[in-house]
Amino acid sequence: MTHMDGAVALFLKRAEAQGADPVKDAYVLFKLLKIVSKGALLSAIRQANALGTFQVSYLQNLLTPQAVQSQPVYPQNTQLLQIDYERRELARYDDLI
Repeated sequence: MTHMDGAVALFLKRAEAQGADPVKDAYVLFKLLKIVSKGALLSAIRQANALGTFQVSYLQNLLTPQAVQSQPVYPQNTQLLQIDYERRELARYDDLI
C-alpha cells in the first residue's frame, strides 16, 4: 500500500507513530479500496493528512455509505396533496397530434 502513493506512506507512517499497527491499517485501506475508487481513497487520505488525523476509522466513516433516513418533503399548502386527475382514454389525445 505504501508504494501506491506518497500520501498513503505518510499516513501509515504517522499512524504508526501514534501507536497504530501499520499492517492492520494497510489491510483496512485495502478493504476500502475494494469499495471505493483509488482516486477517492487517495483523496480521503490526503484530506486526513492535511487535517492531521491518522486514524483509519476516520477514513472508514468518510468513505463508507451511511444509512440515510428518509426525510419526506411536504408542501406548505397541504391542499396540493389532494390533487387528482380524471382518467381519459388515449384516443382523446389523438386530435392533438
